[in-house]
Amino acid sequence: MMRSIRHACALAAMLCATSAPALITVGPQGQFQGMQAGLNALTTSATETELRIQSGATFKEILTLTINSNRAFIISGGWDATFAQQTDNSSLTVLDGNYVGRVLSITLNAGTLHFDNVTVTHGFNANSAGGGLFVSTHGAGTAATLSRIAVHDNDSYSTGNVHPGGGGIFASAEQGPITIDNGVIYNNRALSFGAADVYGGGLFAQVYANAGLHLIGTAAKRTYLSANVADGGSGASSFGAGCFIQTLGNAVVELTFADIVDNIGRGNFAARYGCEIDMSNTAALTLANLRIVGNSEDAAHPLNSSQLYALAGTNSTFDVHDTVVSAGSGEGLHLGVGSGSSMRLLNLSIANNPFGGLLLDSTTGAQMYNSIVAGNGSYDISPALIPGDHDFIGGDPQFVSGDRYLHVVAGSPVRNAGNDAPPGGLAALDADGTPRLFESHVEIGAYEIGDPIFANGFE
Repeated sequence: MMRSIRHACALAAMLCATSAPALITVGPQGQFQGMQAGLNALTTSATETELRIQSGATFKEILTLTINSNRAFIISGGWDATFAQQTDNSSLTVLDGNYVGRVLSITLNAGTLHFDNVTVTHGFNANSAGGGLFVSTHGAGTAATLSRIAVHDNDSYSTGNVHPGGGGIFASAEQGPITIDNGVIYNNRALSFGAADVYGGGLFAQVYANAGLHLIGTAAKRTYLSANVADGGSGASSFGAGCFIQTLGNAVVELTFADIVDNIGRGNFAARYGCEIDMSNTAALTLANLRIVGNSEDAAHPLNSSQLYALAGTNSTFDVHDTVVSAGSGEGLHLGVGSGSSMRLLNLSIANNPFGGLLLDSTTGAQMYNSIVAGNGSYDISPALIPGDHDFIGGDPQFVSGDRYLHVVAGSPVRNAGNDAPPGGLAALDADGTPRLFESHVEIGAYEIGDPIFANGFE
């Protein structure tokens, strides 16, 4: 009888052992006190796939993570002393480069990585891109997701002819997608002290053929690119103070539920103060539910350039909807696509940009619906879009006084004045994340007016 009980207990222990997740812990109560030691253990193990980092821990190390195993890895912060309970707060787990070098370099030769709930700060990278974080999907079938991360106060700089960029992050999507979900990228700098132009104060991304970049959030948890600086100094130009994204083939780029706010371009010339997106042929770009506000230049030779600039080659598609572009120092939005391409502009609000509103390299393939373009310096739309449909061009849409995000008052003429069935359909949510079309008709512009809770008369 005792022998049978012992066998049963041994079997139960074996089953529990085989069903438990493979796990490495780092922190004062963890298996490892150093971050690099934990990363090394994760990548050299034949079984472990997850690393948890304890809350309250700050690691002043220069870190490298190279993944060669075709497994799904998870690295996450914010865990309590038992590593069983996680708090949603990236500031509780800090990777600090102490301005010695780039904080963390990640290369995926195989497998996937989910990097979550961590702060990356005080990185410093000379004569190269990526001051705080570098991530590369180098191998076939790889993918990287960075979620709930804060990347701030990092620098990338150059003293010669090497282009600095991505003061916060340098993302290289080579053979698989890179996703930044609910990230906060702020107060990073890309600086040139020589002749090399600067690309992306906050984020510099290169996206190769058949890969993708997804900079996304949700209505409740947006992604932020804010207060980043691209500074070319006295001898160079800067491009994309918030982000600079370049595709090198038929790639997919998506920016949704993101705020691109108060980034600054400096230098001999400064251009595209919020973001610049340069795409090749057969590319697909989605810009949705964005608030692009207050991006500006501080340059020796102002160019009056745009807050967001996106250009693609032939046979490409642009879908830009439910987005606000306002209160910059030059143009609002500058878009261009090559022959055989299409561009859908839907429920936009573009206003209060002192040089101009919407600049199109060509109107071929462009269609605009339900959009406000008004109060933009020397022009609202150039060249004029014909035909337009249910748009509000020029005039006074009655914005809320002092609101640079361009909400309109309840009595605005754009209320219930839109086209409920534009080509491709309406989006489900407006720029703030409010449901579309809960009154008699959709609004013109980036926002619905009122509260959907009263839509059925429940007052």
